[in-house]
Amino acid sequence: MSRLVMLFIIFVAFTGCKDESLENSIFNIQASTDHLIAEQIFNDLDRIIEEACRFTGINKKKNPINEYPKWLVQDADTSNHDTLTIDFGDVPGVLYHGKMRSGKIITFFNGDYRNKGSVFSTIISEENRYQVSGNSITGSRIIENKGSNNGGNIYFSIEVESAVVKTSEGSINWSSSYQKEWINGNDTYDNIYDDRYLVNGTSNGNARNGDEFDVNISQNLHIDLSCFDNIIGGYTIKKGEAIISRSGYTERILSYGNSCDYNVSVTTEGNTRIITLN
Repeated sequence: MSRLVMLFIIFVAFTGCKDESLENSIFNIQASTDHLIAEQIFNDLDRIIEEACRFTGINKKKNPINEYPKWLVQDADTSNHDTLTIDFGDVPGVLYHGKMRSGKIITFFNGDYRNKGSVFSTIISEENRYQVSGNSITGSRIIENKGSNNGGNIYFSIEVESAVVKTSEGSINWSSSYQKEWINGNDTYDNIYDDRYLVNGTSNGNARNGDEFDVNISQNLHIDLSCFDNIIGGYTIKKGEAIISRSGYTERILSYGNSCDYNVSVTTEGNTRIITLN
């Protein structure tokens, strides 16, 4: 075999490996996918807890219903700090907001969601056995009504700490620090479908493949509850962008689109892939 042919073969083999490595680097979207899964699960708690408060009456005027999920409000002490338990029953649970859910969500609160200073602390421990679509969920989520901002809109701080989503393919670890502004619908309490929110903030975590990641919302996420349906649920983040960074990889841009679908695009180095959530 001539030297020229041998050099050509080595060149092809080398560049072929290089292209494959580059492609895998460009299209590795595990961290992006896992961030979106965790974000969706903990965003869904808003709708679940809000609906529970409506059915039970925030001032404990109604009894819980007899079918799952069951809602129960209990006094934790005499200062009006109460405990809300949402029980989806044992596995396999019930279909609720488009997903099979089982186990319990425990929330401690001290007032109406709309009142300044109200704090809703949701604790999901292993003992609660809360599952979504067969995935075990643990972690804490604290949302506090901070009052009105300079624009006259109610806004909230939302902190998620030590969240873990255990799947059959490994665990997602996730924490976030978000701020949510209520820009429409706060005067129509009995109608959630005209509610609109703007969300900004940061999050971080570990993907199922072990990749660490940091996320920064670069363009406000627009939450639009006209996208929501009590039966099938719905992905309520209608538009916005976030930047996800990982050591050793180029930044990814997450674009939430501009419609009520479950598709989020991931773009890096001019290449785009679509993640479809469910």
